[in-house]
Parts: sequence; C-alpha cells; structure tokens
Amino acid sequence: MHNAEMEAFSLRFAAQKGMVFNMPSKDALVIGDLAKKYMEHCRSDRNSKLKDIWIKHNNKERTQPLILYGGADMYNTMYITGSDDLVINDIIDEKLICETPLARSIEKTLRWKHYLISIEDDTVFDPYLLYKAVREPSDNNRWGIPCSLGEKASATGASCFAPSIHDESDLEKLYTSPHKIDYDATEKLGVQYQELLGDALPAYPDTRAALLRWTGDISTDFAKLIGLEQLYNDFYDRPEFLHKLLAKMRDAILQNNHEWEASGDCRTSANFNQAIPYSDAVKLPENYEACRREDLWAFFSAQEFTSTSTAMFEEFCLNYQLPIMEKFGLIAYGCCENMTNKITSLRRIKNLRRISVTPFSNAENCIEQIGTDYLISYRPNPATMVAFGVDEDLIRKELSVPLAALKSNNSCYDINLKDVHTVSGSKTALIDWVLLMRKILS
Repeated sequence: MHNAEMEAFSLRFAAQKGMVFNMPSKDALVIGDLAKKYMEHCRSDRNSKLKDIWIKHNNKERTQPLILYGGADMYNTMYITGSDDLVINDIIDEKLICETPLARSIEKTLRWKHYLISIEDDTVFDPYLLYKAVREPSDNNRWGIPCSLGEKASATGASCFAPSIHDESDLEKLYTSPHKIDYDATEKLGVQYQELLGDALPAYPDTRAALLRWTGDISTDFAKLIGLEQLYNDFYDRPEFLHKLLAKMRDAILQNNHEWEASGDCRTSANFNQAIPYSDAVKLPENYEACRREDLWAFFSAQEFTSTSTAMFEEFCLNYQLPIMEKFGLIAYGCCENMTNKITSLRRIKNLRRISVTPFSNAENCIEQIGTDYLISYRPNPATMVAFGVDEDLIRKELSVPLAALKSNNSCYDINLKDVHTVSGSKTALIDWVLLMRKILS
C-alpha cells in the first residue's frame, strides 16, 4: 500500500470526528453516554498525571510504586482479547442493554473500560478506540498454512497442538504474509462504529502488522507450526531442519514488518509492552499518528522455551529474534515463562528496557540478576491474589520475599497482575486487591 492511499484513508477517519450524524438510535444513545464518560476520564487530571508518572517510570526514574491490573492487554481496543474474557463475562454481561450485536459488542467494551477505571489502578486510557482493520489475507492465514492450537472442548478447556509442518517438504508451503489492508472494507466498518459512538469518541482502525507480538515473536508460532513435543525432540534429532524453518520465519517477519512501516499503517497505537507504553524514548500512543518501528515499544517472549537450556534458548530462539527486535525503539521481554536462567542471554538485546518476573521464576534470583539495569515487571500469582477472594495475610506472605528483594536491590519495578482467569464472580476482588497493594506498598 502507498503512503498517499493511507493518508487519504486517515483523513477520511479524521473527518468522521466532525460528522453530523442522523438522529441516534436507542443503542447509539446508550453507547454515546458511555463514550462521553470514558472520554471525560481520558481528559481528566488523574489520567494526565499518570501519563507523566509512567514516562518517568519507563525511563527508569524512581516514582510512586505503580500497580497494574494487566488482564486486558489492550485497553483501547474495541474488541476483547486475552485471558480476561471470563472475568469480563462475570462482571459485565448482565448489564448489557443494547439490542444489535455490534452495539452490544461496543457497549460491553465500554462498560469493561469503565470497570477498569473504577478499580483505580495506574492504567492510562487513550482518547480513542481501535477496531480490527480488514486484513488480506486474514490473520488466521498469516503463514499460508494453519497455525493455531486445536479446537477446545469448551470455552474454558485446554487446547492441543495441531501442527502443519512435519518434514522438510512442508517448509515450501510457508509464505511471507504481505501487509495488505482492505481500506474500503475497513472504512465501511469504521463508519458503522462511528455512527454508534457519534462525536463522543473517535474509533480508528487497528492496522498493525499481522506478524507482531505473539504472531511475530517466532517462539509462539514456531511451536504451533511444529508441535511442542515434536519441537523438543527436534532440538536433538533435526536441528538443521529447525534452523531452516526459523530462518524462513525470521525473514518473513522482517519483510512483513518492513511493508507495514513502508505503507504508512504503522501507528503509535501499536505501542505495546504489556503495561503502559508511555516513554519519551518512543512516540506516545495517545495521538494515533503515523510512525516507524523505531518509535515504538515491541513485546517479545519465549514461553515455549521455558524448559530449555540457556544454550538452546539462544540457538533456537533469541538469535532469530534479535534482528527483528533491533528495528524497534524499546523492547519488553517475557510473558509467563521462567526467566531465571535466561536473563544473562537477554542482555544481548541492546534496546531491552523491561523484563517480566513471573510466578514460575525464582523471583529473588531474577531480581538480583536484573539489578537496576532494567525495569522489572513483577507478576504475582493471580490464583493467590484474587481467584478466591482477597486474603490479606496470604497475599502479604506471598509477596514478602519478592518485595524485600526488590527493595534491597533498589529495583525500578511495577506490580502487574496478569492472567486472571477467574475472580469467582466477585465484582470487587480487583478493586480490593488494588486497595490492598496500595496499603502494602505505602
């Protein structure tokens, strides 16, 4: 896609903010009211002050202890993603009053954002919503062959690997997914959203690259394409075969990301670090402006390598991630994996800024290794924190060792409660947890 085409596309969406809409429907009135209140919060003094605090924090300056409920990885999306689906359904579903499917989807999103505002953690909310751009080919066809976990038995059940690559001949089936947005279809979809939102809140297309975050960190799709058990066998039995696959994946991601940037579709809304990506080392996400990869945070992980040796992690993952990561401004590394034996390797990432320390890691060891060189995203166990109520004694006991280590090592850190799959139907568990963390960290 050409920059001129994207520029015209962007201008049309900018013009929508000044559109005169028809008499709003009942659904539009409900959504308009929710959108107006959301925008009021985005413009509030509290939201503005939190932006400044996160900028300092992400620059490794000492700030107030920052607390984050990270159950929704993308706070400004119009679509719900991630592990918090069940929590959202527990808290929001029964309140929905809109009638049409699209309106109910937007209503659910906005009510969820209002709930997130009410827990009063340190989340920053941006003054727009994103909806999925229409991509060609679809995200599900990003490698030209199936790349997903198998069917779940139920919404809460487990998945199994259904690999598409079995031998070297299958490598020829892989192709480099082009960056191509169907602008006409995306614009039509945007008009539908904006007619419901009115002039209260702008909606912009999420035009980020198809091979980005988990689809572009190599590790995640590597295991999906070949199967996790087979992958671990192939480390020993077919290492050259794996290197051929990894090289194709690396080159495909680099090409896809390059096309994304060259098209003008690379936007500040693509900033992502599993926390709040405000820093003066990158462009801020709040303006939805065109940018380059070097203006953005990017997130990488290697959850599938949590049980490998350090040498295997470097050989079969990190070495292939490095050329992709160096194109971005700042890197946040680590999702749920155990990072204890991989932090020395991560020091090879020249633009690394954040490292996650999860319940599966040796927290003391990780914190000591990281020292003051990087930000620490400390992630307590959600099962202990909120799954069955907020037990102050239990939480204090659980956090006593890591908090002592963070203090003694003079760490620059935030507390990020991620991967909450249940709050046992409690409407107040997350609110109570934030209040307790304020008390513990004061």
